[in-house]
Amino acid sequence: MARGGFHVYDGTGAEYLATGEAYLSDLLEHMEQAKRFIFLEYYIVARGEIFDRMLDIFRRKRAEGVEIKFLFDDFGSMMRMPEEAVEELRRIGAEVLIFNPVHHYVNRLYFNYRDHRKIACIDGETKASALGDYLPAKLGMDAGENVIWLCLPGDYSGSVVFFFENGRAARVALSAYATVSNRRKLTGAYCDKFPLVCAVHLTEDTELALETNEPRALLVHTSLLAPKTTRNVQGVAVMTLKPKYHLDRVLRRKAAS
Repeated sequence: MARGGFHVYDGTGAEYLATGEAYLSDLLEHMEQAKRFIFLEYYIVARGEIFDRMLDIFRRKRAEGVEIKFLFDDFGSMMRMPEEAVEELRRIGAEVLIFNPVHHYVNRLYFNYRDHRKIACIDGETKASALGDYLPAKLGMDAGENVIWLCLPGDYSGSVVFFFENGRAARVALSAYATVSNRRKLTGAYCDKFPLVCAVHLTEDTELALETNEPRALLVHTSLLAPKTTRNVQGVAVMTLKPKYHLDRVLRRKAAS
């Protein structure tokens, strides 16, 4: 932008971090290197593994004389950030400010006046901003848990087919995942007796290509797989594989152009 005549951007640079893991790794690394100050501003802050790692850095940096300021939105964090966590930040020596606290006397105009920024400023030289959310933190995942597949269920119509390394496939109606309450976790989401290769969300039946490491391929029409209402059903064998081979990947049929 400096080349385009926007001189306020002279001497600046940008680095694209494609994943939440890369962003957090970069952020924590720069915090470790802080000499003067760490200023953070976020919409959602939650107590968890990442927050605890930041606390550990804050303790050491405050002992070195680094100034720490933490600003977060009350509405975005009030169900995730307990008061004891805020007090722990303050005991460390961090200055904590809560943007637009939610209480009975906030009128409708200011209730929706929120701070959606996601900014870290460290020593005035390093600035990092996230254009999205770090999913494990957003979902409140525990240490060691990983995102393996995502689905936006909408009205819970259609189904999902789980394909396993041993050549089995299990088709589960998406309505089996509907719930009347916002659960933090839903146990038994799929059969975990066999390694999962992939999951395919279906709104209508189609052909899928199954490839093994032999290599061998098989076309399967999903209409041959009857939807089940039990989430952790083991499914049926769609391929017969020798012991040293396994299903490697599943490909959708490309739409005709």
